[in-house]
Amino acid sequence: MKQLNFSNTTFRGWDNCCKISNDKIDMIIARDIGPRISYFALKDKSNMMYEEHSSDGYSNLEDFHLYGGHRLWHGPQVGTRPEEPDNSPIDLEQISDGVILKQATEKISNMEKKMIVHIDGTKVTIEHFLTNHNVWDIECTLWAITALAPGGMGILPFSNRDTHYLPNQALTLWPWTKMNDPRITYKDDYLLVNQDSNNKNWWKMGFSNDRGWMAYINNEQLFVKKFSMNINKTYSDYGASCESFTSEFFFELETVSSLIKIKPNQTVSLIESWNIYDAKDMLNDDYDKIVKNIDELCKQ
Repeated sequence: MKQLNFSNTTFRGWDNCCKISNDKIDMIIARDIGPRISYFALKDKSNMMYEEHSSDGYSNLEDFHLYGGHRLWHGPQVGTRPEEPDNSPIDLEQISDGVILKQATEKISNMEKKMIVHIDGTKVTIEHFLTNHNVWDIECTLWAITALAPGGMGILPFSNRDTHYLPNQALTLWPWTKMNDPRITYKDDYLLVNQDSNNKNWWKMGFSNDRGWMAYINNEQLFVKKFSMNINKTYSDYGASCESFTSEFFFELETVSSLIKIKPNQTVSLIESWNIYDAKDMLNDDYDKIVKNIDELCKQ
């Protein structure tokens, strides 16, 4: 395990930020909003996270603001259900290999969000927690959303599980998603999604991803998000265990837990792991080779 360095820093107008570094990566978390991870990159590389600058430096705003970076929601998305603002200061506790981030209980949903972030070299493991502080059961999903900087390419793997005559994959489409969107390239067992800042149309797809990863390549860095899907569980959004969204501004990789009935004062969790690689030497490779390499890396 690489030694972590913790320091206070100013980032995007927030003076009260925690910077976590080792000899491979840098991460920045603002204590004045969240819980969110606002910066993540290899040393001497640009931020992989999207930065939405209209609310830089602000805290305790009334309405929901995007901010960018990695956040935790709960779904399914019904009306404004997941969009309760995360505009207030959080508790941040340093631990030997990372941090614990805790938000005050949400006023409308009565749900409490917490993340535990573990860092080992370039690998980051994030435990996401929801606690139900209502006096009744709540059925929902944990929904971990990573908003990434524009200009890259999303890599979304399809199931290659052999089910003989039965289907092995379900795709979920939103009303404004076009199957012939020019940003999309369909391959044999994966999808490429180009983030195009000149295309103002929204695109979103969910799918039952039992290969357990999604990726984004941008600014000579490959970001891989790994998770587990239980094919015997029920998932919302027509069975989507992960989702991806793009607009003219950013690209999102989203993991979704199965539907869980959370009892009063019960805590449930969703775990995902990240890894980030120097992609400079990959830029001349075809994506078939990159996808094969990611499959191999995710088996380790």
